[in-house]
Amino acid sequence: MAVATKISREEYLATEFDRACPDWIDGELLERDAPRPSHQWIEITGGKLLSACGLCSLNELHLDMPDGLRVADVAAYREWPRDDYPDHPPLVTLEIASDSNRWNDTVDKAAAHWDWGVRHVWLFQPHRRALYVFDQAGLHQVQVFEIPELNLRITAADLLAGLPN
Repeated sequence: MAVATKISREEYLATEFDRACPDWIDGELLERDAPRPSHQWIEITGGKLLSACGLCSLNELHLDMPDGLRVADVAAYREWPRDDYPDHPPLVTLEIASDSNRWNDTVDKAAAHWDWGVRHVWLFQPHRRALYVFDQAGLHQVQVFEIPELNLRITAADLLAGLPN
């Protein structure tokens, strides 16, 4: 069994990673897949849809959570975050699963976002065109992501719009 090497926050932030920047949890690195072009397209599209309703949407943002730094595919705040590594929860996080992601890791990340105080925790499986919400009831599939107070509704088709087959 491999033993993980702990590194400091300073070491983590000073390191340039060859692939996707990993999450840094309790001093250990948790690998993330390098986003493929389709993943990046969905991040950008999701961010634009969130920005269109007045939110400040950022892709690949490091969130300074109680257990470490986690990189959100998309994080949306009501206002521009005060810090480069925000230590307060966004209104929305959107995580996009890839074929190679371990689904349990993605769900664990969603649970950590919810426990931290993110009000709208969304997961998207593009290959299945499946939308999921993580909330007080846990993880459940939905037909649309919604924020009623912002009149926002996002479907799988919205996230995939314009993406070449």
